[in-house]
Amino acid sequence: MAEENLAAQAVTKGMLFGGRYRLEQPIATGGMATVWLATDQGLDRPVAVKVLSDVLAQDESYVARFRREARIAAGLSHPNLVRIYDFGGEDERPYLVMEHIDGPTLGERVAVGGRDLDGERLAEELLGALAHIHEAGVIHRDVKPSNVLIEPDGRARLTDFGIAQPDDATRITRTGEVIGTLRYMAPEVSQGKPATQRSDLYSCGVVLQEAARDRGVELATLIDRLTAPHPDRRPASARDALAMLTSRPPLRPADPPLQAPTTAPRQIEITPLRALAALAAVGLVALLLAVAFGGSGHNTPASGQAGSQAQQGQANNATTTTTTTSTTTTSTTTATAAPAAPAPEPKPPKPPKEPKPPKEDKPVPPGHE
Repeated sequence: MAEENLAAQAVTKGMLFGGRYRLEQPIATGGMATVWLATDQGLDRPVAVKVLSDVLAQDESYVARFRREARIAAGLSHPNLVRIYDFGGEDERPYLVMEHIDGPTLGERVAVGGRDLDGERLAEELLGALAHIHEAGVIHRDVKPSNVLIEPDGRARLTDFGIAQPDDATRITRTGEVIGTLRYMAPEVSQGKPATQRSDLYSCGVVLQEAARDRGVELATLIDRLTAPHPDRRPASARDALAMLTSRPPLRPADPPLQAPTTAPRQIEITPLRALAALAAVGLVALLLAVAFGGSGHNTPASGQAGSQAQQGQANNATTTTTTTSTTTTSTTTATAAPAAPAPEPKPPKPPKEPKPPKEDKPVPPGHE
């Protein structure tokens, strides 16, 4: 079948696009395009081929936007975005070749209950994908559950950039034309205002509101902010929204336990000189304590010593004369009677006087007796 005739014919199973992508079966159908499961005969792998509807294929403005989408999407790579492999459609019906995700859409998961969906993980992955395309200058403009694919491991993948456009691109939609699903559309966009990053965040908030049945306080607060009717009440960017969700302590492996320092503690060698110095220090402290606590009774022992010496002197003088004994006793009594004043140094006792030798009796001359 000649490729130049594809634009005028209905798309059916077995058709070949780009000389290598053979259509197998439709997997999603919308008003603007149909997504087919196809086989890349060049690499022998399954792919998803998005083919514009026959009506839009005749709309040159829409085809121009479709081609712009392909160039933009092909330059984006993120774990939570569906990869774009190829695009074409110069002489045939425009198509886009994407990575095939073997899993249901988020809308299909929600329809059957979606009880096993992790709301916080879903929020982090969708906001991460939006942050990536927004930083590349792309507005998605149609964030909804059917444009989110869920892999078998639970990872969310945002797809369908068929109505995306760069911020600086010339608007090719007609005045008043609204692109997107009304239920998930921001109020300002439904009123005909241009889509922005914050309108994408509003749509993401509505998706999370439907999908995250069990949500904690952080996620509930984030959804309220994302779905605020006025754009200024919403986060300024997907990064800011993601920061609100991840402001709690992140789940990460526990830090390894602190290890003791490997440096061995310092050991002090005890030498004889150091031992003597320590003993001297202890002795000095003991002496200072003795002086400090014994100073108040210093005078009494001195007085007693003086008295004792005086008594000893009195005993020694007892053999001499009465006058000497009285003098010594009086001196001792006087010193003892004044305890307030420091006792003078006692004078050493006087040595006892040598007794005078008895006078020799002169011989009586005869006749004088």
